[in-house]
Amino acid sequence: MLQKFGVNDQVLRQNMFMADEVQYNLIHRICESERSTCLKASNETMIFAQTEGHNAWLWISKELAAEPKNKLLQELLEFLKGNELPGISGDRKTVEHFVRYTQRLIGLNLSLI
Repeated sequence: MLQKFGVNDQVLRQNMFMADEVQYNLIHRICESERSTCLKASNETMIFAQTEGHNAWLWISKELAAEPKNKLLQELLEFLKGNELPGISGDRKTVEHFVRYTQRLIGLNLSLI
């Protein structure tokens, strides 16, 4: 289940995220904005952060298996329906998984740049 969160949320200080935090430090800044959408998985294995009109950042714990990851992505895509998502940033494997899953789910032919 996805939940909204803010800049002072524990999810940004938990060990799984902190292991990757340097690469994702922009998420902290995004969450400070009032115009941002910041979502986390209830078990804190995924973070999505986007400022309106900009690429989103997606972090998913490397410890998460494919099936739970796909369930979270499906829930995220449901939440994002009708919203503008110009692009997605994050770890290359995470972004590739997001694109491939999205392609399978909605039949889009997206390319990875």
